[in-house]
Amino acid sequence: MAENDFDKTVKMPAGGIKQEQSSDKTIQGLPAAKIEAGEDKTVKLAAPQATAAQPQQTPKPEIPAPISVIPPSHEGMKITRLHMITIFFALVLIAAGSIWYFMPGYIKNRAEKLTKESKYTQSAMLLKRALYLFPLHPDQVLIPLGKNLRLSKEFSEAQKHLEIALSRKPDSIEALSELGLTFVQLGQKQKAFDTFQKALSIAKDDQNILRWSAQIAYELKDLGSSSSSFEKLRSAGAATAEDLKDLGIVYFEMGKFAESEKALAESRNTNPKLKGLNTLMARTYSAEEKFEDAVKLYKDELALSPDNPDLAENFAGACIKASDDFAAKNKPEDSLKYLENGLTVSSKQSPSIHYKIAAIYAKQKKSKEALNHLGLAITATPEFKTMAAKDPSFTPIRKLPNFKKLVK
Repeated sequence: MAENDFDKTVKMPAGGIKQEQSSDKTIQGLPAAKIEAGEDKTVKLAAPQATAAQPQQTPKPEIPAPISVIPPSHEGMKITRLHMITIFFALVLIAAGSIWYFMPGYIKNRAEKLTKESKYTQSAMLLKRALYLFPLHPDQVLIPLGKNLRLSKEFSEAQKHLEIALSRKPDSIEALSELGLTFVQLGQKQKAFDTFQKALSIAKDDQNILRWSAQIAYELKDLGSSSSSFEKLRSAGAATAEDLKDLGIVYFEMGKFAESEKALAESRNTNPKLKGLNTLMARTYSAEEKFEDAVKLYKDELALSPDNPDLAENFAGACIKASDDFAAKNKPEDSLKYLENGLTVSSKQSPSIHYKIAAIYAKQKKSKEALNHLGLAITATPEFKTMAAKDPSFTPIRKLPNFKKLVK
């Protein structure tokens, strides 16, 4: 039988297909056939058209979708909101961290500017705020805070903060220096000296600490330590005119007049206009019995400070000593010259000078000049009346009526 003669009709019951029967008319293993209904209610199966054989493909493994607890209708919106909240808090944390890290340094720079402008109280207030931020390096805030508190005369507060800084960093030269200066202001000189010595054990050549240590040692009457510190500055070529002047004072009080003279001379060469220097050198010369040199230096100093009463007294006293020195050498003219120099200033020693001048003129039988100066001496100091009556220097004019009248 030919393939086309095959009867493709299927007879169906008159009532149609029963419901319980399967509607799947597919013959297993064959391509699905087309179902055609005829007028006689027969169903014809149309033979399927042949299709080209498809190459077999390896199925790709399916990736399971992520499980979400968010309802599908709101999932996209909820993720966006969560991201926004996360980003917001991250930015807040970054901003807070930046403030914590950078703000103390910013405040410190502001405080340094205020310190340079001598606004110490304002600077200290700023630095206290920086401490509230718990900076990474607290000592960098504590030390300038202590300094500004000291300069603001809040010495106890300064001491407290500097001691905290040293508890964190015991070898801080800056903290030790500031604490030493604070002790000086508090009048605790021994503590100040000990603090400076501790600093020098770390930085033995620090010029400022050597200077402060020398000065406080002098105030403590520790002249040996004072001179030693000043000498270190001198050896390093770092001694100022003031340092050399102070060293001269220390040596003078130690009785080392030659060393004192040398230090003061160096100071004068460094700064000839330094006030008080000539007085110190004159005092040293007087101690060495170089009275002529002393008078000259006092005179130079008087030119700088003509209204200084102490200086006038020193000058007059040096003139008297120089005069006595020449009188002992039997040089009355030189002796007289220095006495007359002593009268060029107003001093409490003027009556004594007048008396000495009168005695010299009396020996030279210059009665007019002798009586004139003796009168001035007795008018200012009546005790000279009794002294003159017995003084052999006035023997040449003792019988003169005017002399008798003066000493009566």
